[in-house]
Amino acid sequence: MKKINFKKIILLVGLYFTASLLTQYFINDSMELTGIFIGAIVFAVLIFVAELLSKKE
Repeated sequence: MKKINFKKIILLVGLYFTASLLTQYFINDSMELTGIFIGAIVFAVLIFVAELLSKKE
């Protein structure tokens, strides 16, 4: 079993977080910051599960 690349997961979650903040800024949406954090955590979990399933061989 190969080691899971946590740097890639953190990078993708950071990109998701940044994209969410930029989208809110340009659309002038007043979504709370907690919603973005929850979305980033869910996104990280989905990427982690995908990494586990791809390394399961």
